[in-house]
Amino acid sequence: ARVGEYVVLRKLGEGGMGAVYLAEDPRLGRKVAVKTLKPALAASRGDCERFLREARAAAQLHHDHVMPILHVGEDARGPYMVMPFLDGEPLDERLRREPVAPPELTLRVGREVCAGLAAAHAKGLIHRDIKPANVWLEGAPAAPELAAQARRCRVLDFGLARAVTAPDAQLTATGAVMGTPAYMAPEQARAGAVDHRADLWSLGVTLYRMTTGRLPFGGDGVTAVLIALATEAPPPVRELNPAVPPALAGLIERLLSKDPAARPPSADAVAAELARPEVQPGANGAWGPV
Repeated sequence: ARVGEYVVLRKLGEGGMGAVYLAEDPRLGRKVAVKTLKPALAASRGDCERFLREARAAAQLHHDHVMPILHVGEDARGPYMVMPFLDGEPLDERLRREPVAPPELTLRVGREVCAGLAAAHAKGLIHRDIKPANVWLEGAPAAPELAAQARRCRVLDFGLARAVTAPDAQLTATGAVMGTPAYMAPEQARAGAVDHRADLWSLGVTLYRMTTGRLPFGGDGVTAVLIALATEAPPPVRELNPAVPPALAGLIERLLSKDPAARPPSADAVAAELARPEVQPGANGAWGPV
């Protein structure tokens, strides 16, 4: 019923490394989200260190589009971290209801995720697991207006984040594939050296998913997905959704360049392209005929 001093109310979700609970801070009387490690991982000192590194990495970032960390602790069951409990939902839940996202939401997610990534990259941190499940849409999902459904986007879960020159590199040593295969850059899938451009690839996969309703690389099982992203070219964005403006389709396809040097140079550069007039929806909220 408790994690540390926090009173658990219910489980909010579960991922590869742990679970997130809605809890109450008894001292301040406010709702918080508490993330814990799975018991099997909590027994491993290496996994505990990786979990704590997530908290340390996220705690370095003070930005409107990164989820803040309020507290880090450890009890008899292992380490935990405490975050604000925000109204809203993760982007992957939204896409399950509406596989092709509205243009306004697509561009907002792209710009605001870029803002959060730019702040991380400026501190030498690479997220390495950008995907819809790690993008929180803060707002009221049942509201009639899109602006109220997603007032702000925040990047979640720096569980795989790593400084470019990390002193604890053995925790994610070369030879260990870390991340979510469908959103993983080819150089990351090879367990090679990665830099901030791996995050830009993952953002490209997310934008491809939002504009076309499907992932660019698929297959039966992890191995098939990894082979596809390393060797295949995805169907062009406008082949799947002709309404997408050519400038936006071209940006997404450059983000998915297998050569990191062919991708845009930075998250700030991607955000600037997402603000161009050529990619904005019309007065009716839709992309016009192209």
